[in-house]
Amino acid sequence: MSSPSRAQVGGVPTEILWRELVDGLPKGLPARDDCGLDNTHTWGPTYWGGALSCLMADIEIHQRTNYCFGLRDALRGIVRAGGNLGYDWPLTRALEAGGDVVGVPVLIELYSRMKDTPVTPDLYAMWYELGIRPSGDSVTFDQGAPQASIVRSIMARRLSPGEPCGSLQSIRRR
Repeated sequence: MSSPSRAQVGGVPTEILWRELVDGLPKGLPARDDCGLDNTHTWGPTYWGGALSCLMADIEIHQRTNYCFGLRDALRGIVRAGGNLGYDWPLTRALEAGGDVVGVPVLIELYSRMKDTPVTPDLYAMWYELGIRPSGDSVTFDQGAPQASIVRSIMARRLSPGEPCGSLQSIRRR
Protein backbone atom coordinates (compact mmCIF):
# COMPACT_ATOMS: atom_id res chain seq x y z
CA MET A 1 0.00 0.00 0.00
CA SER A 2 1.12 3.53 -0.66
CA SER A 3 1.16 6.34 1.80
CA PRO A 4 1.69 10.05 1.23
CA SER A 5 5.00 9.80 3.10
CA ARG A 6 6.36 7.43 0.44
CA ALA A 7 5.60 10.01 -2.23
CA GLN A 8 6.98 12.88 -0.13
CA VAL A 9 10.40 11.26 0.12
CA GLY A 10 10.45 10.32 -3.55
CA GLY A 11 9.69 6.62 -3.05
CA VAL A 12 6.78 6.65 -5.46
CA PRO A 13 5.43 9.30 -7.83
CA THR A 14 2.41 11.14 -6.43
CA GLU A 15 0.20 10.08 -9.34
CA ILE A 16 1.03 6.40 -8.74
CA LEU A 17 0.36 6.72 -5.01
CA TRP A 18 -3.13 8.05 -5.61
CA ARG A 19 -3.79 5.43 -8.31
CA GLU A 20 -2.87 2.69 -5.82
CA LEU A 21 -5.37 4.19 -3.38
CA VAL A 22 -8.08 4.42 -6.06
CA ASP A 23 -7.50 0.76 -6.91
CA GLY A 24 -6.99 -0.52 -3.36
CA LEU A 25 -9.51 1.30 -1.18
CA PRO A 26 -12.57 -0.49 -2.62
CA LYS A 27 -11.08 -3.65 -1.07
CA GLY A 28 -11.55 -1.97 2.31
CA LEU A 29 -15.27 -1.47 1.95
CA PRO A 30 -17.20 -3.70 4.31
CA ALA A 31 -18.69 -6.95 3.07
CA ARG A 32 -22.37 -7.68 3.60
CA ASP A 33 -21.77 -9.50 6.91
CA ASP A 34 -19.06 -7.20 8.31
CA CYS A 35 -19.70 -5.54 11.64
CA GLY A 36 -17.17 -2.71 11.65
CA LEU A 37 -13.38 -2.51 11.78
CA ASP A 38 -13.11 -4.04 15.26
CA ASN A 39 -15.11 -7.11 14.24
CA THR A 40 -13.87 -8.03 10.80
CA HIS A 41 -11.29 -10.73 10.31
CA THR A 42 -10.95 -10.67 6.55
CA TRP A 43 -7.90 -9.24 4.83
CA GLY A 44 -9.45 -6.55 2.63
CA PRO A 45 -11.64 -4.80 5.18
CA THR A 46 -8.87 -5.05 7.80
CA TYR A 47 -5.92 -3.82 5.72
CA TRP A 48 -7.58 -1.53 3.21
CA GLY A 49 -10.36 -0.58 5.62
CA GLY A 50 -7.68 0.76 7.94
CA ALA A 51 -6.14 2.68 5.04
CA LEU A 52 -9.56 4.07 4.13
CA SER A 53 -10.22 5.19 7.70
CA CYS A 54 -6.80 6.91 7.75
CA LEU A 55 -7.55 8.77 4.52
CA MET A 56 -11.00 9.75 5.80
CA ALA A 57 -9.39 11.02 9.03
CA ASP A 58 -6.74 12.95 7.11
CA ILE A 59 -9.37 14.63 4.93
CA GLU A 60 -11.57 15.54 7.88
CA ILE A 61 -8.69 16.84 10.01
CA HIS A 62 -7.58 19.08 7.14
CA GLN A 63 -11.14 20.33 6.68
CA ARG A 64 -11.85 20.98 10.35
CA THR A 65 -8.51 22.70 11.04
CA ASN A 66 -8.63 24.89 7.94
CA TYR A 67 -5.67 22.95 6.45
CA CYS A 68 -3.46 23.62 9.47
CA PHE A 69 -3.15 19.98 10.51
CA GLY A 70 -3.52 16.49 9.12
CA LEU A 71 -3.27 12.88 10.18
CA ARG A 72 0.54 13.09 10.09
CA ASP A 73 0.44 15.76 12.82
CA ALA A 74 -1.90 13.65 14.95
CA LEU A 75 0.34 10.59 14.61
CA ARG A 76 3.46 12.58 15.50
CA GLY A 77 1.61 13.96 18.50
CA ILE A 78 0.69 10.48 19.70
CA VAL A 79 4.37 9.51 19.64
CA ARG A 80 5.39 12.74 21.42
CA ALA A 81 2.79 11.99 24.10
CA GLY A 82 4.42 8.61 24.75
CA GLY A 83 2.31 6.40 22.51
CA ASN A 84 4.85 3.97 21.08
CA LEU A 85 5.73 0.29 21.13
CA GLY A 86 7.22 0.65 24.59
CA TYR A 87 3.78 1.10 26.17
CA ASP A 88 0.52 -0.77 25.95
CA TRP A 89 -2.02 2.00 25.51
CA PRO A 90 -5.69 1.43 24.84
CA LEU A 91 -6.49 2.52 21.28
CA THR A 92 -8.87 5.23 22.51
CA ARG A 93 -6.07 6.82 24.55
CA ALA A 94 -3.89 7.10 21.45
CA LEU A 95 -6.74 8.48 19.35
CA GLU A 96 -7.56 11.07 22.01
CA ALA A 97 -3.90 12.08 22.24
CA GLY A 98 -3.85 12.59 18.47
CA GLY A 99 -6.99 14.69 18.69
CA ASP A 100 -5.47 16.82 21.44
CA VAL A 101 -2.56 17.67 19.15
CA VAL A 102 -4.65 18.73 16.16
CA GLY A 103 -7.36 20.37 18.24
CA VAL A 104 -10.29 18.36 16.87
CA PRO A 105 -11.52 14.91 17.99
CA VAL A 106 -11.69 13.47 14.46
CA LEU A 107 -9.79 10.27 15.25
CA ILE A 108 -12.00 9.21 18.17
CA GLU A 109 -15.19 10.28 16.35
CA LEU A 110 -14.28 8.30 13.24
CA TYR A 111 -13.28 5.27 15.29
CA SER A 112 -16.59 5.45 17.18
CA ARG A 113 -18.48 5.46 13.87
CA MET A 114 -16.48 2.64 12.28
CA LYS A 115 -15.55 0.23 15.09
CA ASP A 116 -18.86 -1.67 15.33
CA THR A 117 -20.73 -0.48 12.26
CA PRO A 118 -19.81 -0.98 8.63
CA VAL A 119 -19.22 2.39 6.97
CA THR A 120 -19.39 2.56 3.20
CA PRO A 121 -18.29 5.94 1.88
CA ASP A 122 -19.00 6.82 -1.72
CA LEU A 123 -15.46 6.48 -3.07
CA TYR A 124 -16.41 7.73 -6.54
CA ALA A 125 -17.81 10.94 -5.03
CA MET A 126 -14.78 11.29 -2.75
CA TRP A 127 -12.35 11.04 -5.68
CA TYR A 128 -14.43 13.52 -7.67
CA GLU A 129 -14.51 16.04 -4.80
CA LEU A 130 -10.75 15.66 -4.23
CA GLY A 131 -10.01 16.07 -7.94
CA ILE A 132 -8.46 12.62 -8.33
CA ARG A 133 -9.12 11.41 -11.90
CA PRO A 134 -8.00 7.86 -12.79
CA SER A 135 -6.07 7.80 -16.05
CA GLY A 136 -4.48 4.55 -17.18
CA ASP A 137 -2.00 3.35 -14.56
CA SER A 138 -1.92 6.78 -12.95
CA VAL A 139 -4.21 9.68 -12.09
CA THR A 140 -4.48 13.29 -13.05
CA PHE A 141 -5.32 16.05 -10.61
CA ASP A 142 -8.21 18.42 -11.25
CA GLN A 143 -7.06 21.56 -9.44
CA GLY A 144 -10.53 23.07 -9.86
CA ALA A 145 -12.25 20.29 -7.90
CA PRO A 146 -14.12 21.38 -4.76
CA GLN A 147 -11.61 19.76 -2.37
CA ALA A 148 -8.44 19.74 -4.48
CA SER A 149 -6.73 21.85 -1.84
CA ILE A 150 -7.00 18.91 0.58
CA VAL A 151 -4.88 16.74 -1.72
CA ARG A 152 -2.30 19.52 -1.99
CA SER A 153 -2.30 19.91 1.79
CA ILE A 154 -1.95 16.17 2.40
CA MET A 155 0.97 15.97 0.00
CA ALA A 156 2.76 19.07 1.30
CA ARG A 157 6.01 18.12 2.99
CA ARG A 158 6.50 19.89 6.27
CA LEU A 159 10.05 19.83 7.53
CA SER A 160 9.20 20.70 11.11
CA PRO A 161 6.33 19.37 13.19
CA GLY A 162 5.54 22.78 14.68
CA GLU A 163 2.14 24.38 14.57
CA PRO A 164 1.81 25.39 10.91
CA CYS A 165 -0.84 28.06 11.28
CA GLY A 166 -2.08 29.50 14.49
CA SER A 167 -2.54 28.09 17.92
CA LEU A 168 -4.66 25.15 18.98
CA GLN A 169 -6.94 27.58 20.76
CA SER A 170 -7.75 29.37 17.51
CA ILE A 171 -8.49 26.06 15.77
CA ARG A 172 -10.71 24.85 18.60
CA ARG A 173 -12.78 28.03 18.25
CA ARG A 174 -13.48 27.35 14.55
